[in-house]
Amino acid sequence: MKRHSLVAAVLSVLLIPAAFALGNGFTYQGSLVDAGSPARGLYDLQFVLQTTVGTPVGPVLVKDDVSVSDGVFSVELDFGPVIADGDYQLQIGVRPGASSGAFTGLSPATKINPTPQAQIATVALVATSVANGAGAAGQWLQDRRA
Repeated sequence: MKRHSLVAAVLSVLLIPAAFALGNGFTYQGSLVDAGSPARGLYDLQFVLQTTVGTPVGPVLVKDDVSVSDGVFSVELDFGPVIADGDYQLQIGVRPGASSGAFTGLSPATKINPTPQAQIATVALVATSVANGAGAAGQWLQDRRA
């Protein structure tokens, strides 16, 4: 019995960190106007992560043939583990999707900030709820396993 528990404990320690590992990527959604109207069609987008004083950080990312509908687009970006605490901005460049010319920089740069990411709490095995009016804002719910 002890051996079975030991094997289960070792496996859980080895497998759980990989299962809950967080990546560096994030989704960026933006809007694009072309000649005064919401853009439609395919566009190439270039993203440069930089400090608020304009110093580039990490690689330049190019997303080819991004679909833009009614001016809205969404892309997945991953600059690697370069985002830490601090202020950052995205300098975005755009060109028509069928083009291989230079990117036109958009102004101003878009300010972004790193945010905490939630992970599954391994101690919260039971979901709990509060009846209307039973709790005040800012109160924590307690685990009911005991």
